[in-house]
Amino acid sequence: MEYYQRHARALAARYESIAFETAHAGVLPWLPEAAGCVLDVGAGSGRDAGWFAAKGHAVFAVEPASAMREQAAARHPSDRICWIDDRLPELAWVLEQPFTYEVVWCSAIWMHLAPVERPQALQRLLLRLLPGGRLFLSLRQGESGDGRTLYDVSVDEVQRLASAAGALSVAVIASEDALARDGVSWQHVVLEAVHHGSGAGEPS
Repeated sequence: MEYYQRHARALAARYESIAFETAHAGVLPWLPEAAGCVLDVGAGSGRDAGWFAAKGHAVFAVEPASAMREQAAARHPSDRICWIDDRLPELAWVLEQPFTYEVVWCSAIWMHLAPVERPQALQRLLLRLLPGGRLFLSLRQGESGDGRTLYDVSVDEVQRLASAAGALSVAVIASEDALARDGVSWQHVVLEAVHHGSGAGEPS
């Protein structure tokens, strides 16, 4: 997280240079058409939270780096977005709330979690997902090149953990890196909840 604290302004500018529709083109058909509640975990610059809010969704945007949250809130002011200091794998604040979500969105964070943390992280992401709701995970392949520690990720691991947690893997979409970084590519996994959630809510 220290890296994101120190480089928040530059990172936000980099992420904002790519439109949501460009970065996530492959998963657009899997997103709900009707507005609902979205949990964006690892919200970064707020680009994705801002896109969801503009589509009418109520967004809970989780970002543990305070400097990134400040950048995000300044770039995407919206009464539809609630900015939250929380983090995986615990998601303590999120699980203390009664809110449930049609979409749980996790863009470019899974490689930051050590393999030992991932079973708990996935279970907690699914706990607040409504039946039929979808969890979107993007998996980065490639080294960081900037000193950050990135762990290996795989679709097989995600699907195995999802099955153990009672979720279905409904799509895997491969894409090139929108920032055109050498040796970097992405796989986007769409999981669907089959359990029963409870309650619903709006950001305060």
